[in-house]
Amino acid sequence: RVEATASRPAMLRDIRINLGIERPEDNAGLQRAPSASARLRQALGMQEKTELQELQESLCPALTYEQRLYGFAFCFTAGILLSLTSMFSFTKLVLGHPRDFAIKYTIGNVLALCSTGFLIGPARQVRNMSAGHRWVAALLYLGAMALTLFSVFYLENAFLTLLCIIAQFCAMVWYVLSYIPFGRRMLQRCCASALET
Repeated sequence: RVEATASRPAMLRDIRINLGIERPEDNAGLQRAPSASARLRQALGMQEKTELQELQESLCPALTYEQRLYGFAFCFTAGILLSLTSMFSFTKLVLGHPRDFAIKYTIGNVLALCSTGFLIGPARQVRNMSAGHRWVAALLYLGAMALTLFSVFYLENAFLTLLCIIAQFCAMVWYVLSYIPFGRRMLQRCCASALET
């Protein structure tokens, strides 16, 4: 009983980190969260902005909440539709002509990934993707998408493209599970139990 209550704050902290609410270094005491008055001053524009913040705002102007929702809905819907319509090219993939499938599937994944940038902003998305517990999964996912397109357009090797598509799917699953509390651990346990039987 004592163990369960002692691990509960750690479990809640892990959930907050996985959801991107707080960063791991916030818990180590290395960096304190800004106070409510500091956040209010920054929101009202009363606090000086750093050069990085000014650059981010000039590259990505602020969008209204409604515009963010429209951008998210459009990109996510287009991404999912492209990924689903890639299934119409599945027979070509099986017959050794993966080009159509790979292009639609990869561009659909890119659009779906970019859609969340509308909700939380591109800077925060990059920060979330490069978090200590997620950066390897994000790098593998982006790398698998790039390798898929490289193998389709430049190498034109059907077998290598098929391997890249499989790697892309696995990397996507691993990346998505990094946002679900204990998602990766559940998948590891399911795979271990499946291998035991």
